[in-house]
Amino acid sequence: MASDFDITRYLSANIKHMIYHGKTKKAVKKRWVVFQGNSNTRLFQLKLYKNDSERVLKTSYTLNSDNFVGTERGEIRKNNVTQSSYFAIVLKDDTVIFGLDIDNQGAVEGSTFDEWSSIFDDIFQSGKLISDLTLEVFY
Repeated sequence: MASDFDITRYLSANIKHMIYHGKTKKAVKKRWVVFQGNSNTRLFQLKLYKNDSERVLKTSYTLNSDNFVGTERGEIRKNNVTQSSYFAIVLKDDTVIFGLDIDNQGAVEGSTFDEWSSIFDDIFQSGKLISDLTLEVFY
């Protein structure tokens, strides 16, 4: 059994962090993402670094049963072609969005987000998948 001082790393990945500012402005940055925490204290951190050797945080989010709402998965399509998939962690005051591009054969890399869904479902049993969406982007 873990003590209150034990921290477990549940996942880490090099993935795109998608930041949206209004309807037209967005920033997409590749980040090293670490999700860790303590199952006894029910306090978790989602930490984003520039890369896996960086020690300075770019940003972090605290997740607990009070602020975690759920997760959302979906695809982003343009002209009826899937461009990427996304995974969103919905908090009461923020939404953190990550994206994966499609591969050369047109398949979306979904196993990373399958693993993430499983981890968040295990930790926050009440934080079920909010929705599974397909967003159509028109240019």
